[in-house]
Amino acid sequence: MLQQLLKFAITGLFNSLIDFGVFNLLIILSGARSSLAIALINTLAVALAVTNSFILNRSWTFPVHNRKKGQIHRFIIASLIGILINSAIVTLFANLPLLAAFAPLLVLNAGKIIAALLSSTWNFLAYRNWVFRTHESAVVFQPGGFIP
Repeated sequence: MLQQLLKFAITGLFNSLIDFGVFNLLIILSGARSSLAIALINTLAVALAVTNSFILNRSWTFPVHNRKKGQIHRFIIASLIGILINSAIVTLFANLPLLAAFAPLLVLNAGKIIAALLSSTWNFLAYRNWVFRTHESAVVFQPGGFIP
């Protein structure tokens, strides 16, 4: 698991570069300030990073050949939940009146850092335990606990 976590972190670094790069570029170029515009820009940036995430996680972080059917569907569901978590946090930061005294781009990037940490935690757990798992690595729940 430690090796998977390290690979996931490296993949996450690439994903973060895509996410933050696209987000900041579009915010700066568009001058977006409304919550809806920021949420849409964030969703686009995260979606591009998630696409990269699927490619790298499937081929490098969790490379197994005997995968269960429906993997892409599980990936989409797990990733959409991650995008919702991420965008909700960024939108929350965009609407915090206490932070109005700070530069908007600074506040938005602080929100994106927190959003990235929380959504990445969700993504790792969902990808490892549901999306990219094999039959052998499935967690079995028993009346007295669970067996990994």
